[in-house]
Amino acid sequence: MVRRRWLLAGSLLALAGLSGAATAVAAQESIQEAEQRQEQIDQERQQVNNRIAFISGRQLEILQGRNEARQVYDEQQAKIQAVRQARNASSLRHQQLLEDITDLQTQLEELNQAKTEIAVQRYLQDRTDPVEILFSNVDVGEGLSLSALTETLFSNAADVAEQVRVGNDDLRLAQQESERLLIEMADLDRELTEALPVLEERKAAWETLQAQYDEISSEWQTARANLDAEDRALEAFIQEERAREEIRRRLAELALEGGNGFVRPAAGAVVSRYGNRLHPILGYYRLHAGIDYDGNTGDAVIASRSGIVILAEYNGGYGRTIVLQHNEGFTTLYGHLSSYSVSVGQAVEAGTKIGEIGSTGLSTGPHLHFEIRKDGKPVDPASYLGG
Repeated sequence: MVRRRWLLAGSLLALAGLSGAATAVAAQESIQEAEQRQEQIDQERQQVNNRIAFISGRQLEILQGRNEARQVYDEQQAKIQAVRQARNASSLRHQQLLEDITDLQTQLEELNQAKTEIAVQRYLQDRTDPVEILFSNVDVGEGLSLSALTETLFSNAADVAEQVRVGNDDLRLAQQESERLLIEMADLDRELTEALPVLEERKAAWETLQAQYDEISSEWQTARANLDAEDRALEAFIQEERAREEIRRRLAELALEGGNGFVRPAAGAVVSRYGNRLHPILGYYRLHAGIDYDGNTGDAVIASRSGIVILAEYNGGYGRTIVLQHNEGFTTLYGHLSSYSVSVGQAVEAGTKIGEIGSTGLSTGPHLHFEIRKDGKPVDPASYLGG
């Protein structure tokens, strides 16, 4: 992770160290290609936006159709509910009428029985002359009672006859109402049977329109999002390329030419050289990719060669670290520092103080760990420092 961060910083600016006009031309062509692609994206985005604008109008139609379909669906559902309620009410009314008819039939039977009894009594009474009753040996009071009974029988007969007539009328009306309700329930059943498929049809239409709306919306919104993402990536690439161009320009302003051109970064003695060694902390052999200079905390660390600061931060085992980008693909690293005197993006000349010796990171004491890399690969600094 430690070296990876430095390598990433160096790789972003690797083109800055390549010499010759071909590098600048290649970089410029990359920028031009990216800008041309951006122009294409602008055109494609405009087409997508136009399409989205068209779809927005279409969406209004779809939404209106969907809402209308939903309204019809709701109306059909309400209609079915009303039909079902009416059907239930008719069924209850019919049941009640059947009970009423049964009651009326029972009453008519009782009335007819009473009518028969009265008729018999009238028949028997008609056979007796009331005058004979009055002038017979029967007591006068008893005769008067029989006369009153006769009048009562005639009166009851009329009442019962009227009740029978009314009862027959009620029974006929109840039977007619029952028949009407049976027809009404049959009509409601038929209407319900016809309404249910329409309900399903409206529901399917509404769901289809909703699916169309969702699909169109998602498709074109995704297309625009993809174009925006590609545009942002191209813009980032262009900015990186321009940053590399700026580094090349600033390095050129430092009048750096070929040759070694490196100076000692610290005044102390060399205490560990480049090559495989037993790591004093980790306890196993591995490549020591630089040179260690002895020193005290706070001693000056200088730029070994003119360049641009591309990293100045705490960097894992290196502790506080500075990395400079130079021309010709070179970078230098200064590790275990106690402090920084420069910041990222700053141009420094060879011999300029950039920090101070320390013992941060994986360190056994104050010293400077110094590396030189060529095109990202570590090389022996002694080959460039003259020993």
